Amino acid sequence: MSSINGRKILVVDDNADGAESMAFVLRALGHDADYLSDARRVMGMVRERKPDAVFLDINMPYLDGYQLAAMLKRELEDLHVVAITGRDSSLDRKLSREAGFDAHVAKPADAALLQSILETLFAPPRRR
Repeated sequence: MSSINGRKILVVDDNADGAESMAFVLRALGHDADYLSDARRVMGMVRERKPDAVFLDINMPYLDGYQLAAMLKRELEDLHVVAITGRDSSLDRKLSREAGFDAHVAKPADAALLQSILETLFAPPRRR
């Protein structure tokens, strides 16, 4: 079992079926995954559950993923935030980096890709 298993992860997507499906895959990988389809509830859930990572859709009503990522990073600097989006151009990746996302993943993301991203995010720091 990988050392990254057992992380608390929150998936946020206004497509509830997509969010639930991703949380299901993350649970199958050994994580404690919750999901929300309402971006307005994210800050409260993050404060309550204190996840290790949040997977955020970019295009959502009320608060888009860029706004939400910036808010999350201001409040919790160590929180890993991953963009999960249908948009995957070089400009989209640049906007994600500027908003504070730690990674950018195009939908649909399979289990192997999600596992790889989590391994990268939670890898121990390299010694110099």
